[in-house]
Amino acid sequence: MAYIVKQPKGDGITHLYLTRSHRVPGKANPVQTRTYLGVLDPASSELLLGKGQAEPGGDVLALLHGKGIGYSGKRVPSPEQRRMLRKTEALGSALRGSRTLEAGRVILLERLAVGAGLLAALASAFGESDGMRLLAAAIYECCEGDALCRLGDWLQDTVLADAAPSLSPASVTRLCQDVGASLDRREAFFREWFRQCNYPRALISDTTSISSYAEKLEMVEWGHNRDRENLPQVNLNMVHARLVNLPLYYRLIHGSVPDVATIVNTAAFLAELGISQYSFALDRGFFSAPNLFYFHDHGLSFTIGVPLGTGNKEAMRVLDECRLKLRSFKSTIVSGGSTLNHAAAAYRVVQKGAKGEKNRHFTAFAHVYLNKFTKARQERELQEVLHGIMKGFSECQFQDMEEAEEWVRAQAGRAHAGLFKVTPGRGGGRNPGEKFARSRDGGFCLG
Repeated sequence: MAYIVKQPKGDGITHLYLTRSHRVPGKANPVQTRTYLGVLDPASSELLLGKGQAEPGGDVLALLHGKGIGYSGKRVPSPEQRRMLRKTEALGSALRGSRTLEAGRVILLERLAVGAGLLAALASAFGESDGMRLLAAAIYECCEGDALCRLGDWLQDTVLADAAPSLSPASVTRLCQDVGASLDRREAFFREWFRQCNYPRALISDTTSISSYAEKLEMVEWGHNRDRENLPQVNLNMVHARLVNLPLYYRLIHGSVPDVATIVNTAAFLAELGISQYSFALDRGFFSAPNLFYFHDHGLSFTIGVPLGTGNKEAMRVLDECRLKLRSFKSTIVSGGSTLNHAAAAYRVVQKGAKGEKNRHFTAFAHVYLNKFTKARQERELQEVLHGIMKGFSECQFQDMEEAEEWVRAQAGRAHAGLFKVTPGRGGGRNPGEKFARSRDGGFCLG
């Protein structure tokens, strides 16, 4: 049996403990063991994790919730954070005389950065002066999202004007050059940032490409452009804290580097910097037997999109197995204003062996989600398109097959063009996209 204990102290601070009661052979009464969690924030009724305490698991979060205590990943401020917080409280004094300075959102973001340990990590790696300038630039981008050459003018109208001086366009350029040229200081920042976050469980996402017209950036190269833009690109790989979704780490990668090599190297870098618990969240572009076996053989946790269609027989088998489960009201999930139905089934991953070698396989769990509202909308749209094509086709005359096929593609649109095919003859036509349409009936599959 486990429960949460609140223990007020004389200094007005309430400490929180996880108490577990268990029996020991030979003793008549149960024995209790206490684990210190942290302190209760009186303003938000949230747990502030104590120094060195690991993030609470799902069972502890449930016990906290039962006591009316929340948790958002915050920790008890360190002495350095408390010092910086006292320093930032003096920003309000800038609102004096005849000057009118912006304060609200600027102070909010600045204090969030102090409370999370971000400013302390910046100051540790880049020094207090440059650390504050970098934070001011980040706050500016959050508030305005404008070019950095306008940062100095914006800053003079905010309460950060005295805390982060000298941010003219020339000084911003020098600051960016110094930070970009110093790999050691950037790595020092990430090490300290991980420490401030107490080395949380991490989620490594797949890379995204950023197209660019830049001609002088070495990392901009031609590669697989996901936006189908005829431009070179740079790849960005992000890592988040799994529980609170706080950004932990990023990597800019040359645009021509393959995605799989990118995420494997990111995991290695995280391990070197102190993050030992991580998993991967990847889209279906990463789905292949070699990739899945790499994760499996190295004991790595992953969530990956599964491509649907008639070419993936195992995915079609899983869908068929889950159809009945998805009809049950017990499979309903309501979250964030959306209603989904969920079912799970075993998914067999097979890698064909080389000549003379046996096939390899392992079993993963596939989670299937169905949005019945999306399914109904897709069916209605497909019926309307089909009706329009059948009606229009019977009223038109075509010179040849190419003209007829072009007409059908134009009527079907890009989303449905693959579902139709023009065949000569009477009564012999059939829709080769029927199975494809069935596999896309509003659901998607994650393994």
